[in-house]
Amino acid sequence: GRIAAALLSPFADYVRGDAGAAYATYSPLNAPGVPFPSSDWSWGYDGGNPVERANRSVLVIKGAPGPLIVVGDDIQKDTAAHDYDWVLHTDLGNRIDGMANPLHFTGRQSSLDLYFPGLESPPGGLSARVFDHGGDDPMTRRLLLRRRSVAPGFVAAFVPRQPGDAAPHFISERLGNATFLALRRAGVIDLVVVAPDHAPEAAQFQLGTDGRMAAARMV
Repeated sequence: GRIAAALLSPFADYVRGDAGAAYATYSPLNAPGVPFPSSDWSWGYDGGNPVERANRSVLVIKGAPGPLIVVGDDIQKDTAAHDYDWVLHTDLGNRIDGMANPLHFTGRQSSLDLYFPGLESPPGGLSARVFDHGGDDPMTRRLLLRRRSVAPGFVAAFVPRQPGDAAPHFISERLGNATFLALRRAGVIDLVVVAPDHAPEAAQFQLGTDGRMAAARMV
């Protein structure tokens, strides 16, 4: 893959990665029996599983009242519907409270809210199970969100919280391929739009853009 675009600033950092080539490029790491004798990567032995696009955009809004991390995944194989899995691994010691939207992760010293903007609560196709790598690596807890679609347009918003912090107020809306979200914490409102193509204007949030991802902060 490659970094297709990046922008760093005191307010927010942004990067967009294009991983399309990874689906159409042979890798010796996909050879039979690698890394374990039982490994079967037959779908990728020859890099013969091309996609139309596979882009990941990451936006990190910094400063008080705390970070907001938004990840937008824009993947499409062709014009037919397929099952796409969005996967997140977390430490086995972290607790996931319920299977709602948002999900709440609790670790030893901190916690994290994970929102899936534009999806119902709980999102359909969501699961969390212990994952055994089958090797020396430690087991993890694997969160999986499955959607059947031509272009699923996964969007996830990560909100770290310190112990005792109140849960933020979160609303979201999906218009076509565009996802809009608003997060209010301590009197500050962050507005974000994620779209694979030019996004329409969302009247509810009074935010419009011709970019793939945009952010604004109201204080």
